[in-house]
Amino acid sequence: MGEQQQRVGLPAQRLRRAWLWLRVVRWLALADVVLLVLLLTASYTDTDAVIPVLGMTHGINFVVLILAAAAGVVARLWTWAWWFPLLVLVTLGPPGALLGEWLIARRLRRDAAAHPTARAA
Repeated sequence: MGEQQQRVGLPAQRLRRAWLWLRVVRWLALADVVLLVLLLTASYTDTDAVIPVLGMTHGINFVVLILAAAAGVVARLWTWAWWFPLLVLVTLGPPGALLGEWLIARRLRRDAAAHPTARAA
């Protein structure tokens, strides 16, 4: 077994891990949208008490979202999608995360068709 195959596992295992990470990125992106809407609503309604809490939570979630997108590249789950963390960063979160997630999911579905033992989401 080669070094690269040991690192990422067999194709079916790699695909399952990639789907798991994509689900994590999707949920983090959706949480980022919800937190942003709550933060903007609080700022427009002058609810000053919750703005620092929502702002910090939104900021932490944004950083975790970028790290989750980068983790897939570092773990060699989608090495061909090195642009994914950059897309999340440049688009300021959810738009890039959801677009990148959709593009990567399309590619993973093609890979899953080539390896029927891997389950596609």
